[in-house]
Amino acid sequence: FPFLFLFKTKTTKLNIYAKNERLYLFHETRKKNSSVYIFEGNGDAVTANLAGLTNASAICGVNINEHHFNLCRRHGIYDVIICLDADEAGLSKAKSILDDILKNIHDIRIRFIFLPEKTVVIDGEPKLLKTDPDEFIRNNGLDAFLAAAKDDELSAKAAIIREQLENPESLKNLIIFYS
Repeated sequence: FPFLFLFKTKTTKLNIYAKNERLYLFHETRKKNSSVYIFEGNGDAVTANLAGLTNASAICGVNINEHHFNLCRRHGIYDVIICLDADEAGLSKAKSILDDILKNIHDIRIRFIFLPEKTVVIDGEPKLLKTDPDEFIRNNGLDAFLAAAKDDELSAKAAIIREQLENPESLKNLIIFYS
């Protein structure tokens, strides 16, 4: 085995697939549309695409970052709609997008869709469960998904996020919240 240590190895980083820089189904989205719906899960994007939303893509990594917006910009897409769950995690992710990413991005219009929570009775007690976009589209259809963007109750949640920003006036024209 000592002969194995005699060889120097050089590794090069190949840019074949960088998970945190790609959007699932983006190769189809970029051909047809001037806007893109970005979902958290690949299954959500596939379901939306099969339902007729041809500009649906998904985050391939853990979190959306500046590389994703640069990818959209390179392909002439300046309208991004991000679909997040209406739970605490979704709201905090939206806040982190606003705080971190939008400091450097000023030419892309970003909107959010927060899906409503559903009430389920378990053991005689009503409990709120988050609604997955895949499930929501399958059960209610694409029109109901797009109509969920106009729900006034969730607009209040978007307003809370906007109030938490240090300088909301600077982002007022850039970001329009769907909820």
